[in-house]
Amino acid sequence: MNTIFDTVKAYNAFARPSLAPSGMVPNHWHFDLRYIALEPPSHILFLVQLESSFIHSERLPLTPTASNIESGITYFPESGVTAAPEICKALIHSFLSSFGSAKFTRGAPPPLYAPFKLTTEDPTIAAAVTAEFQRLGVRADLCKVHVVRGKPLVDAQAAFKRFWEGLKTQIGFTGLAGACFPAPDSIMFRGFQAAQWGEGPERDETERLLCYVRQLAGIRRLDQVPEDSQRDLLEQLEAVTALTNGKAIEIVRAEADAGNSESAIDYALRVQAGIKCTPNREVFHSYVTKVITSARSTPQQKSKAHALLLEWYSLASADKSIRYRYLHAAAYHANQATILASGAALPAVLFFGSRILKPLAEKDPALHIYKAVWEVLEKREREMDLQAARGQRKRAKKTNRCCPNAAVDAIQIRSPAIAVESAVRISHFSTNPSLIDHSLHNQSEQADWKIHKPFCSPGAPCSILEKDEAVPVASGSKQGSLSVPIIGPNGETILLSSATMSVEQLKEIREYSEQMSHSR
Repeated sequence: MNTIFDTVKAYNAFARPSLAPSGMVPNHWHFDLRYIALEPPSHILFLVQLESSFIHSERLPLTPTASNIESGITYFPESGVTAAPEICKALIHSFLSSFGSAKFTRGAPPPLYAPFKLTTEDPTIAAAVTAEFQRLGVRADLCKVHVVRGKPLVDAQAAFKRFWEGLKTQIGFTGLAGACFPAPDSIMFRGFQAAQWGEGPERDETERLLCYVRQLAGIRRLDQVPEDSQRDLLEQLEAVTALTNGKAIEIVRAEADAGNSESAIDYALRVQAGIKCTPNREVFHSYVTKVITSARSTPQQKSKAHALLLEWYSLASADKSIRYRYLHAAAYHANQATILASGAALPAVLFFGSRILKPLAEKDPALHIYKAVWEVLEKREREMDLQAARGQRKRAKKTNRCCPNAAVDAIQIRSPAIAVESAVRISHFSTNPSLIDHSLHNQSEQADWKIHKPFCSPGAPCSILEKDEAVPVASGSKQGSLSVPIIGPNGETILLSSATMSVEQLKEIREYSEQMSHSR
């Protein structure tokens, strides 16, 4: 068959008997869409004749060969309308191929026929498939898809569970690991509302450029980030500004369509940020997956593309929830991003792993199969512990110093990409790094002097008491010293003693500490 319309023509010629060829069960077929998280992940069309429990499945998207095992990630529908074209192709193909049995049968092929009745669970899928059949020119009596409830759905789920257990056994996914992976439910699009994607119309051009830079920072290996991350991000902003102004978006898209992976990443980021275009979730996903499935892409480009998809999956729903297939798809891409980066840490992966994967793994043990993500999280934790220990020793040696912004420094150590948020706050000053640095320096000095002043004298105590870090404390206080209790951000009471500060200075420190505790 050359085209889908040739396939439809052949399908329309089939008889539509009320009974299956055996004559013992009705020619009724139930289908649904499922997400298979086992690597390589993909969606499948699951088809079952409920009375006989005969089952058939088709991996989507339907392709003539399985040469590219990653093709399944290109198909991730978010509505019945976007799901329907591939579902219709797979349904027609199933009956044209006699459910794949023709190629295994010797002698005369089994009789070909069309279904007397098709049913499914999700009303949005039923309506969309019916409309797509009509658009393709399928015979009128073969277009209608009926919605069912109750026992048929129970029987369909039982049939799928048998299929699922067989699939896990076939690929060797047994034992405890297999037990952690229950059968996925059928996909329901009804009730799902996608979140707003990219920068809204109220954003100005600078904020759109910063969105682009923020995404770049998230997919960059931590071991390739310069020590002066703030300066580096400002340089990135200048480079992105020059790129988007110097090359028209139409040219970038044409290069991406011709197979240029760097241009595909560039175009996807412009689409997300809405730089001289309208943000579009589908288009973004399409061009990022082009990079992943292209044989011309380098491992580094594929790693970046996988990491770019994390936000697309984890922030998909308008109600802030994350559905099963979105969670596992994001975890798969985080895993692949890490593997292709040779185990290096990417900020986007660290954020997803610590904020989403780790908390949800308690309820979904199957998330532990994404080993590369867990390994990079553990490695980063060890690095942070070492950095904290070195910082503690350094503070113990230099007790007469003030660092009221230590909390911000700690955040930036954990994820350098967060410095982009500082860039967002200062974007209204200027895009000139020297002016930004000067403005921030003056503001910082004025805000910090109130805290720094009591400690700016010989012999004054260390001004840093950071949360969750042990700080060396003297075993006693000198005669004539003054003490004041301070409640820390974790609720603990700390006794601050000094022989050099006045009562007013100690009270001032206590008031500031209380303000900071309330603001957290």
